[in-house]
This record gives sequence, structure tokens and C-alpha cells, in this order.
Amino acid sequence: MFRLRLFWLLPLFWVLGCSTARDREGAQDLTDSWSAKREVTLEHLMQSYKTGSIYLDYGTVLLVDAVYCDLTYRKLYLEELGEAYLHSSAHQLEQWKQEKVEYKNYYEFLLVLYSGSAKTPEFGRAGSSWQVLLRDDEGDLLKPVGTKMLSHKEREYLFLKKYLKPVDRWAEVYRVRFAKLNRPAPKGDHPFELLLTGIEGKTLLRWNDRTLFYQQEDPRSGL
Repeated sequence: MFRLRLFWLLPLFWVLGCSTARDREGAQDLTDSWSAKREVTLEHLMQSYKTGSIYLDYGTVLLVDAVYCDLTYRKLYLEELGEAYLHSSAHQLEQWKQEKVEYKNYYEFLLVLYSGSAKTPEFGRAGSSWQVLLRDDEGDLLKPVGTKMLSHKEREYLFLKKYLKPVDRWAEVYRVRFAKLNRPAPKGDHPFELLLTGIEGKTLLRWNDRTLFYQQEDPRSGL
């Protein structure tokens, strides 16, 4: 009788599983659930979102997903914050002024990193095994001037989790910034590229649309 009961329990164990890592075999694009999502936000993320991967001996080493924080992204994020927390027009305007200053001075990216296991990737410090560089439109390689890991409780993390499938409990999200050198217009014709590199491999994420990096605010759009 005991053996019979154990036989019926085995399929249950198989269904529940015992792995601590997520299944990344499926599609890794934007989430397909539409609940609580704004179509305009989803459409923009689909245009600016990039993804890359690093494998070694057929095993996952690192998966990276990235969003560039252009003016449109910043505006959409503030609009959703305002709607969720009933921010006043004055409060939103003050936040928007700050976002425009940040955009003017920095190239900023949101990176979603997953190491293929529950282990956090070694990233974000000067001596980390994984480093990120930005190749700008003139072909120059820039080092980050600031890297911050977002807490899973931060509002921007929750905002990204709503729209991006790779943002889950196994991934870490970082905001990475590079000095923009206050350039109001493109200087070269090279696409912008993020290079994530380490001893175990490297991956390149490319943005061919350089206008994302040199946007000018349309005064008619407001906030």
C-alpha cells in the first residue's frame, strides 16, 4: 500500500519541481499580460527594449535585458506615478524638471541581469567580474559614472516588473549612468551600444535609433 501511494505522489513532485531557478526557455520579450498596463507605455518599451545573452559550454552564464531612459520613458513613468499616487500638478512638474536635468547630463539605462541561478551576478562595482561599457555615436567607449541596484520594493522596480517579463524574483535590476558631456545633438553616425563583458564572455546590445539619445522636449506635449 505504501509503495502504491508513493507511486501516485511522484507525478505531484514532478509538477511542483524543486528548482530554485526560473525557466528561461520561453519567450523573454515583454510580458503578455495586459492587466493594469497602459498601451502607450508598452508600445514605447517595445521600441527601446534590448536583450542579450551569454552562454558557456551550453550553460547559461548571464542574461541581460535593457531599457534606455529617454525623455519618453521618463515622462511615461512619472505619469503612471502621478495616476497611482494622486500627485498634484505642481509635484509632477517639479519631478519632470529634475528628469530633464538628468537626461541632459547622463545616458541612463535600466539593466535586468540574471545569472542562470538564484545567485546574484557579480556586477556594479569597480572590481566586479562583470563590467559594462557604452560605445557612443562617435565610437568612444565610456565607463559608467554611477551604478545603483534597485530594491524589489522601489517604485521603479515595480513599474518595470509590470511591463517586463524578465523582471522577477531571480533577476536584479540596476540603473546605470554614463556622462553625456552635455551634447545637444548627435556628433557621429555610430549606433549606441552597451557592452557587458567578463572573463566568461560578452554580449552587445545595440540601439540604431540615435534620436532616443538626443531628444528635445516638445513644449506642446506638457506632462
